[in-house]
Amino acid sequence: MDSQKTKKPLIKFSKRRILNGIGPYSAVGCAAVAALMTHLFISLGGFEVRFDFFAYIFNHFLLSIPFSLAFFLNLPMRFATERKTKKLLVKHLTFFFILIHGTVGTCTMLRQLPDVINVYPGYFWFTYGLVSFFMGGASFLNLLLYGGVYFVFVFHSMVAFGDFTLHEKFTIIFMLFQLVHFTPVALLARSRITAIRHAFRQMEKVFYPHQIQMIRRARELEQTMPTAAGEACVICFDIISSSQIQHENLKKFLRNIFARCNTIMMEGYNGIDMAARGYRIKEMGDGFLCSVGYPFRSHGESLARDAVDLALDFHEVFKDEVRQLEYDKPIHCGLGIAFDAIAGFYPESGAKEYDLHGRSIVLATRYEAMRNSLFPQRPPSSVLILQERVWSSLKADERSRFVKVDLRDRGLTVRDDPKATLLCYQLLDARADAEASQPVLQGHDLAG
Repeated sequence: MDSQKTKKPLIKFSKRRILNGIGPYSAVGCAAVAALMTHLFISLGGFEVRFDFFAYIFNHFLLSIPFSLAFFLNLPMRFATERKTKKLLVKHLTFFFILIHGTVGTCTMLRQLPDVINVYPGYFWFTYGLVSFFMGGASFLNLLLYGGVYFVFVFHSMVAFGDFTLHEKFTIIFMLFQLVHFTPVALLARSRITAIRHAFRQMEKVFYPHQIQMIRRARELEQTMPTAAGEACVICFDIISSSQIQHENLKKFLRNIFARCNTIMMEGYNGIDMAARGYRIKEMGDGFLCSVGYPFRSHGESLARDAVDLALDFHEVFKDEVRQLEYDKPIHCGLGIAFDAIAGFYPESGAKEYDLHGRSIVLATRYEAMRNSLFPQRPPSSVLILQERVWSSLKADERSRFVKVDLRDRGLTVRDDPKATLLCYQLLDARADAEASQPVLQGHDLAG
C-alpha cells in the first residue's frame, strides 16, 4: 500500500451539507410560529388553555435531530451512487420529514386543544406541507402521495383518540376540500417549475455553471464575469489553407477539433475560484481564440508556460483528428501566442453577451499570421509563434526549443506591434525535415 496516500475523511464538510443539516430546523421554526399564533388566538378568544406549547416546540426540536444528523453526516448519500438517485433520495427524505412534523403537530393539537378550534391547526399544517412541496419542486404525483398519506394518518388519529365528533368530521371535510383545492394550484406550479427548469437547461448551453448559480441567487448577469482590466496570454489557433481541403467530412473535422480543444480549456474549471486552463473567446471559421489567465485564473505559476502547454495540447488534438481524417495531403495548423492587456465587457445595448477585447487578442492574431512572412511558400509543418514577452517568460530549457528571428535583420515588422524586434517559432510536426528549420525570410511588412 502506498504510504503517500492519505485516507479520505469520514465526513467531508461542505456548504451544501451544512445547509442540508440545518434545513430541517426550518420546520421547527414553523412549528414554533404555529404554536405561538395558536396560543395568541386562544388567549384573545378566552378559551381554556390545556396545552404546553414549550413542550410541543421542544418535542419538534428532538424530532428534527435524527434527520439533521442523517443529512449532516451524509448518510443518505452512502446508499446511492448516481446523482439522480441521490437527488431523489434527499427529496423523499425531506418530504417524509415534513410529513412527520405535520402529522405530529396536527394530531397533538387535535387531541389537546378545544374542539372549537381544531380546524385551524389542520388547515395550517396541511397548507404548510403543500407549500413546502411546491418550493421543493415536487411533482403532482408526490403531492397526491404525501398529501394522501398525511390525510390517512390524521384521520386514523381522530378515530383512535377521543370521540369522533362534529368538529373532527368538519376537519376531515375541510382537509379533503384543501386537497381538491390545491390540485389546480399543483398543476399550475408544476407547469411553471417545468418551464423554469427548461429555461435554465437552455441557459446552460450559453453560460458557465457558476453564472447559472449566481443568477439563481438573484445576481445580475453583468456581475457573473469580470470586467476589470487585466493581462492575459491569448492563443490564436488557425488551420492553414482549410479552404483547399476537399473532403466530405471537413465540417465534422473542424467541429471535433473545436469541441475537444474546448474540453481541454475547461480542465480544472472551478466557478468558485474562477479558475480554468483557458477561456474560449470566439471561434472564427477554421480557427479560434483562447485566453489564459483572464477571465479565468490559471492554475500554474507562469501564464506563458501554461499558454504554451495549452497550445501544444491543441496541436496534439489537431494531429489526432488529421490522422483520423486520413486525408491524402498534409494538413497543418498555425498557433500564435501574445501576452498583453485584456478586459471583459457586456455591450450597453442589445443582447448581453460577454466578450473580451484588448491588445493581447489583436497581437495573438498578428503573430500567428507571421507564418506567411516566415514561410512565403507554405509552412512545411504546423508552427507555433511566440511574442518576445512570452518567450522571455519561459525557462531556459523551454526557450531553447524555439528558433529566434531578429526582425530588424530580416527587415520584418509585425502589424500593430512596430516596436517588436524579436519573435520565436517552433515547428511542431516531427516529420518536418532539417531544411524546414531554416525558413526563407523576405523583408516586408505583415499586411494582415
